[in-house]
Amino acid sequence: MYHKIMKNFLKLVLKCINLFLNLLNFKLVRNIDLLDYSLHKYNSYDEYKAVQIKHNKLKLNNVWADEKILTFIANSVINDFQEKSRILGICHGSRNGFEQNFLNTFNNKLDVIGTDISDSVLDFENSILWDFHDVNPDWSQKFDFIYSNSIDQSWNPNLALTTWLNQIHDEGYVFIELSKFHGPQYSGSMDPFGVKPKYFPYVLSSWYGSQITFEFELIFKENKKIPAWVFKISKNVSIIENLDTLN
Repeated sequence: MYHKIMKNFLKLVLKCINLFLNLLNFKLVRNIDLLDYSLHKYNSYDEYKAVQIKHNKLKLNNVWADEKILTFIANSVINDFQEKSRILGICHGSRNGFEQNFLNTFNNKLDVIGTDISDSVLDFENSILWDFHDVNPDWSQKFDFIYSNSIDQSWNPNLALTTWLNQIHDEGYVFIELSKFHGPQYSGSMDPFGVKPKYFPYVLSSWYGSQITFEFELIFKENKKIPAWVFKISKNVSIIENLDTLN
């Protein structure tokens, strides 16, 4: 309770200071507001896993994905793979399975599974217990598409995305959803990776160079009443290598 009062008090102080500074064409901001990219450091992988499982179970009934964005993705892959009778996909970090089950009921062409690091995932249909950083040989270059809004929950986002890119075949796509709530201001032990959506193209270029091509669509999330950036990433080479020139 004390921390909440102090936080609100500091916000009020900052607002008052900025009202004055605005007259001089200045603004006072927090250091974290100046960051484009951040990554929380854990003491160990076990700590990361325990934190993720804990918060997964606390938010088990929460759904971030919304039908509008999932419909956009479904229509996109159905259009791109018109000749296929079965379109294979994965939703990484799908918690209670909403994403894959919405897609599976959207069109009978879609055959989608979901993964999550918490054992609670076993209670949900079409869900697999899996750390999305890990390579599964059975999934190598197998899928038509991958969707995730959970890259912010990665302790090593370039490793995670490299794994996902190598799970799609040469004509496949990885869809990444970002919003302001995926930014550095909202990162921490629960959501270790923070990146501003407008900065993400620079991150992608730094990690992969010319190995990938991407485009994005700005879509208003109806369930959260905020805009989201949906990146559609394709491969220019069969096997993606992580260049990681960002640091």
